[in-house]
Amino acid sequence: MADNNTPQQPSNPNNQAPKKGPRFNLYWIYGIFALILLFIQFGGRDFTRSAREESFQTINSRYLQKGLVDSMVVFSKSVDVYLKKDSLKKPEYEALLKSLKGNEKGPHFSFTIGDYN
Repeated sequence: MADNNTPQQPSNPNNQAPKKGPRFNLYWIYGIFALILLFIQFGGRDFTRSAREESFQTINSRYLQKGLVDSMVVFSKSVDVYLKKDSLKKPEYEALLKSLKGNEKGPHFSFTIGDYN
């Protein structure tokens, strides 16, 4: 009767030690996915577009006519504007670079275009 108070060890085939530690569970995938989404949403870097929306007139007068634009990429209804790297290093454009969160590669600006008709 004294043996009834001792905890019973589960029978283990091949006399192997029971596995310790976390086991795989489907909720782990959900948790990792949620963490990735939270990191993208609240992460230090902006993974979405960080281009400032400006009008064509503003981009033309401030950057295009001064020769500061490296390239412009035209999409169906919008245009992305990339500035030259050396123009971003000028002191008068430091505030612009800070507002773009250090995005030197670009696009730096974008503007929308109307229909061709």
